[in-house]
Amino acid sequence: MESIILSAIIAFGIFTAPIAAPSDTTNKYYINDELVESFDGSQIVGHKITAYRIDDIHTSRQVVRIHHISTETVEPRYILNTIQVSKAMADSVINTGNVSSIKVFKGIETGSLIVIKTKDQAAKEEEFKRLSQIKAKEYKEKLKREGRRN
Repeated sequence: MESIILSAIIAFGIFTAPIAAPSDTTNKYYINDELVESFDGSQIVGHKITAYRIDDIHTSRQVVRIHHISTETVEPRYILNTIQVSKAMADSVINTGNVSSIKVFKGIETGSLIVIKTKDQAAKEEEFKRLSQIKAKEYKEKLKREGRRN
């Protein structure tokens, strides 16, 4: 009877003994099926991630974690005086020198947004602002004459 109990205890101990965990995890990154040696994230800046999968390969001493990343390049969008235009059109306006300002807004998902304002548009906006200020001043004076507050 003692041998049966002793055998059961030993068998229980064998099946519940901790299994040696892998001592190290190595990460490997593949971007569009090409191995990237020193991945730090900069390799995917300006790209849209279309798929991401992680596979683990277990060996007795380590785990190799393989990151499969699929990306596509997101082209910038060009806005010329509030209208979206092609890169060729934007380049044409820039090359003629008719540019008042260019603002670049960086985006991860949508790519960059490049807003170009021509000198003509800037002049129109300045004139509109000046006229708006005159109208606002005239309106305040009218309210004052009528004895009303704004």
